[in-house]
Amino acid sequence: MIQPWKQCSSKTIYENPWWRYQLDEFELPNGVKGEYHYMETTGSVMILGVDEQGHILLIRQYVYLSKDPTLEFPCGGRKAQSALPDEQREFGEETKQSAEHWEQVGFFCPNLGLVKERCDVFVAWKLMAA
Repeated sequence: MIQPWKQCSSKTIYENPWWRYQLDEFELPNGVKGEYHYMETTGSVMILGVDEQGHILLIRQYVYLSKDPTLEFPCGGRKAQSALPDEQREFGEETKQSAEHWEQVGFFCPNLGLVKERCDVFVAWKLMAA
């Protein structure tokens, strides 16, 4: 049986509107103590846009940390004050399209171990120009 680590303390080192940098002190089941550094976000969304032919839309964009263009599903961070639901806003920003139908199909935790974040996954279909 896997035993959980005991959290002894937690503090925010830095915070901005998109994420917090956290420092936790912990104790392992065998008594060894340590520090755990991680980021915590307000969450994110990923959208699989499906066109009339059944193709899934991907976007090509420059990502600063990779220093190269990437090919990826439209996705982005959750925003607290948005007129549209986050998935619809993000999809429109990145693809210049909207969708008639939306369905949440699950979630995952990207880069778990470094970032505490839940990414909700949606499928969007019956696409049209925004």
